[in-house]
Amino acid sequence: MPRVGLSWLWCGLLALWVHPAPLAAASVEAVQQVGLGSGDGVGWSVSNANSSIAAVVPGCVHTDLLAGGVIAEPNFGNNTLGQRWIASENFTYSTRPFAVPAPLLGRRNVELVLEGEPLGGRIQP
Repeated sequence: MPRVGLSWLWCGLLALWVHPAPLAAASVEAVQQVGLGSGDGVGWSVSNANSSIAAVVPGCVHTDLLAGGVIAEPNFGNNTLGQRWIASENFTYSTRPFAVPAPLLGRRNVELVLEGEPLGGRIQP
């Protein structure tokens, strides 16, 4: 199977949508979906200029930093005051190469659909 890798700023629900080509108005064929979340077996990491840790997608940077031991529980005491730096930091979510079924690569139209991707995010192959 061919392999594809993605790098993406922030986190949200990520999926690869594959449409048959071309989609005619009179005959709409089924749309196939390949999940790219952590629950689909795709490994993700989140990094900034200082470090890289394992990530869960869909999710958010705060839960990943908490799980990675970088920050303490934000909802305890005054912990959020010491975590304001997170808002001004640039985080990059990356995935290791993942398999894309060969028949999907032969399709004319393949869409990458990001749900929850923030304004200002950037996708890099």
